[in-house]
Amino acid sequence: MFGINVSSHDSIFLSSYRKKQHPFHLVDPSPWPIILAFFAFSLSVWLVNYINRYSYSFVYSFYVFLFFGATMFFWFRDIIRESTFEQRHSQKVESNLLFGLSLFVLSEFLIFSGFFWGYFHNALSPGPKTFCSWPQPGIQMPEGFWGLGPIITVVLLSSALTFSNALYSLKKSNRRMVYLGFYFTIILGLLFFFLQGYEFLFGHFTISDGVYGSLFYMTTGLHGFHVFVGLVMIFVGLYRWISEHYQVDNYISLYCIEIYWHFVDFIWVFVFLIYYVWGNWPYGGAYLGLKF
Repeated sequence: MFGINVSSHDSIFLSSYRKKQHPFHLVDPSPWPIILAFFAFSLSVWLVNYINRYSYSFVYSFYVFLFFGATMFFWFRDIIRESTFEQRHSQKVESNLLFGLSLFVLSEFLIFSGFFWGYFHNALSPGPKTFCSWPQPGIQMPEGFWGLGPIITVVLLSSALTFSNALYSLKKSNRRMVYLGFYFTIILGLLFFFLQGYEFLFGHFTISDGVYGSLFYMTTGLHGFHVFVGLVMIFVGLYRWISEHYQVDNYISLYCIEIYWHFVDFIWVFVFLIYYVWGNWPYGGAYLGLKF
């Protein structure tokens, strides 16, 4: 009675009208964002409990971290499927991804800037909480040019060069150099972890040794976590390269990984210059305004 007869010409018009008329990607409904937010909040709560030495807090934090990682795996799996196999990422989407990554890197830089600000605030104007000296008495600062600091710096900066060489070789379709670039980057990143872990284990102070210990280990530890995330991204990039997900003119995810990895190197240069070099410089934090 109320039926509407649609001709073949009208059906063709309607089908073309339903096609996407914009360059953006409207994602399908996904449960992963809300699940990841829940596990991120739970992880932060249990880590705070672990710091305050609540019973079984480490066990709960470990399991929540596993669920957090599994959720990220499934979410990234969907993104890889949409971009690689369904071809939903247009040039506009890729440019927006780069813009979003830029905002993320900026926010991370501001986080580290807070730690650097705390260091200079206490170093240039020591107060009662540091016994009017910097660092506080009993703290032996890490050596500047004669300790592990310069070695760690060279290792990390070298990994940036090898990864950039991998992407350059990808543009030139040199598969052998791409593999070598990935492998050397991963080896150097793991070596950085080993050297920093060695410094943490055999350091002359701990995170509980006043303001200096808290700032040093929070800054270097947070940076180490960023290195860990970067290594995971590089492993995923290597897997996708082996699976032939990338083309000579389409490797936006690798470009994002390169930006993130260079950001990690950039932050470490500041960490090295502030905590290792400036702190041991005759006119640096260990000597400027030492006593009042």
